Amino acid sequence: MVKKEKKFWIAWAIKHAGALHRMLKVAAWEKIPAKKFAIKASDTPLMKKRKNLAKTLGSFHKKKSSLYI
Repeated sequence: MVKKEKKFWIAWAIKHAGALHRMLKVAAWEKIPAKKFAIKASDTPLMKKRKNLAKTLGSFHKKKSSLYI
């Protein structure tokens, strides 16, 4: 059971799609500016978790190599 949970951790982490957009007051169709991902001391623990998750998920996106075009 533990292996299955580790394999699908992203599905469990994203329970409320768009919640970070709403917390940061950014429209859903706009990208969140990178400067808003900075963690501040005044952020709530939930906002800190969501910012860290957004940074992690953003690092998964890699640019396609031109070798396979």
